[in-house]
Amino acid sequence: MVSQDVLDEVQRNMIRKAPERVEAYIELLELMNLEIVADPSAEEVWAVEAYVVQKDAPIVAAAINAQPDYLVTFDRKHLIDPPEVAEKSDLMIVVPEVVVIALRDDDPSPN
Repeated sequence: MVSQDVLDEVQRNMIRKAPERVEAYIELLELMNLEIVADPSAEEVWAVEAYVVQKDAPIVAAAINAQPDYLVTFDRKHLIDPPEVAEKSDLMIVVPEVVVIALRDDDPSPN
């Protein structure tokens, strides 16, 4: 599950930092069966801005609406380390390796 804002941000960053990989990114998206969640309303984003930096508020607001198991991010500075973001949003905000470990531990197949 992912918001369109996240997909747009990833593509903007890739164009800026790794333009040679944008085509592969687009092809990967086409192969994945992503559930794209609805964009939050302006009011929902505004409410989240009370405890999240403005640039991340649409992402957190979309996650609140979607209620995922995890909000996965590398953004420790704005989303993980300030404990009030997880507390006020009622989201489990983690780095990707936490999800990888959880998925691996839930896998009943032998190693």
